[in-house]
Order: sequence, then structure tokens, then C-alpha cells
Amino acid sequence: MKAQATCFGAGTIVNAIATGQGAAFGLALRATATVDPRPEEFGVNVHVPPGVDPALAMAASRRVLGRRGTKAGLEVSIDSEIPISRGLKSSSAVANAVILAGATALGLKIDPMDVAKMSVDAAFDAGVTITGAFDDACASLLGGICVTDNRDRRL
Repeated sequence: MKAQATCFGAGTIVNAIATGQGAAFGLALRATATVDPRPEEFGVNVHVPPGVDPALAMAASRRVLGRRGTKAGLEVSIDSEIPISRGLKSSSAVANAVILAGATALGLKIDPMDVAKMSVDAAFDAGVTITGAFDDACASLLGGICVTDNRDRRL
């Protein structure tokens, strides 16, 4: 079943690089992922806006497929109004949206905290994070202000 999910940008309150403790707040800038399950031999095909590296969306897709337990392929499309490389957590929003849409498309139920943790894992897989950005992933997914321990992935 084709599925769509939207997550939001975020801003940093406390950077977690020095201590592992971070804080972020949600913003009303959207990133939307549309995911369509495909046969296994299709693999993962990601469509991103021009100039955007598809590595994170690919990594998030693989994380969702890893939770399924059976083989499948995915077609993933990303649409985002969050400016890239401007500190507005577009990576967290995209990873969260891909994981949520992918889970829905595959009929999986994933706890929100597990979505945020999978988003962090995907960011490490894609090489787009230093701390794991668990604070950013939580703020993007849950909104509001999120204070986290990024090392232990606790909210």
C-alpha cells in the first residue's frame, strides 16, 4: 500500500557535540516522503529534489526494510520545503518521514521513539551526523522542545 508521511524541521537550542546532551525545537517547515512497496528485485529507488544527495533517504529506507523481516523493494519520493544545509534539520525530517511512510506502506507499527532511533541510525549510515542528532530527530518527529541525551538516546 502506498503511504505518505510528513515531518518537520527543527532548530538547535543546545548543541550536543561537546557533552552529548542536546536540545531542539520543532518548526513548521515540512518534509514529506511518499513510499510505494515494490517487489524485492526492484530494490530501493529514491527520488529527491535536484542537488540533494539521496544517501540519507536510501539509508532510512534500508532501515525500514530491515525491520520487515521479509524481502521487499521500495520506491521513495521526497518533497521538502526545508532549506538544505541551513541548520533547520532537513536530514532529521527526511529520515523520519521516510521511516514513517515506509513503515505504513509495509504494514509495520513502529513506536515513535524507535522511529527517532532508526532515524539516527540512518544518519550515521549515510555519514550526515556527528552526534547522531537524536535531539533533532525527536523535535522533528514530536514537535515542541526536546531535551535529550544523544549518547544514550534518551528523551
